[in-house]
Amino acid sequence: MLVVTRRKGQRIVIGNDIEIVVSGISGSTVRLAVVAPRSVPVLRGEVFDNVREQNLVAAETHMDQEELLALLTGQPILSVNAPSPEDVKGSTGETDE
Repeated sequence: MLVVTRRKGQRIVIGNDIEIVVSGISGSTVRLAVVAPRSVPVLRGEVFDNVREQNLVAAETHMDQEELLALLTGQPILSVNAPSPEDVKGSTGETDE
């Protein structure tokens, strides 16, 4: 970890295309401006940690294509083990004789 001291208006350059500028200081709060290409994601640490945690949870969750389609389209998710409407209709014990 590199630790540097900077004053308002001073900058740090990372690589050829990322620049961090101290744009303001107020008490114990430091305001930083980040200049980076759009292709480089720039996130606050707590947002990055939250996204990483959600990605890990999503990666561990198994969802088949039908469940995913239902989720994306807002349709109710039908359980794989749920009886079909025809099964329920025929399970009353009545016969058509």
